[in-house]
Amino acid sequence: MNTPVSGRIVGYARVSTKGQDLAYQLGKLDAAGCAQIFHEKRSGKSRDDRPELAALLASSVPATWCSPPSPTASPATRSTC
Repeated sequence: MNTPVSGRIVGYARVSTKGQDLAYQLGKLDAAGCAQIFHEKRSGKSRDDRPELAALLASSVPATWCSPPSPTASPATRSTC
């Protein structure tokens, strides 16, 4: 993982259904040293209905961000941390 110039790491975690658990992703983001973690339970079909993602993208603070995969993610979509 690249260290941001500001020294601040921001994370984003999302699961698609209320039956899924964010704990795995939140644990990975915490272990990566995230100073702030945005998280939500929302469908991935549209970015328009993801307020936490919008808040992350609207953040004016320069940072490096990462989003860990779900435990069942395919190898092509694994961690960006």
